[in-house]
Amino acid sequence: YQLKKEYIKYATGTSQLVLSQKDLQNIKTKLPSYEEQQKIGDFFSEIDRLVEKQSSKVGRLKVRKKELLQKMFV
Repeated sequence: YQLKKEYIKYATGTSQLVLSQKDLQNIKTKLPSYEEQQKIGDFFSEIDRLVEKQSSKVGRLKVRKKELLQKMFV
């Protein structure tokens, strides 16, 4: 939100806002330290791993369900 406010402050134009390269360079952004960025990246990697694990379980359960339904109606 804060970054958007900065963009709007420097942007020009009426129907479509435009930022010049110079204005873009003047916009101050706050970034976490490299260590914090690493922690954030690791956190999201772990979430991705857990999501993939759960998706795999769901896939196996769907196959099992299909097998059981086929046995029920044969």
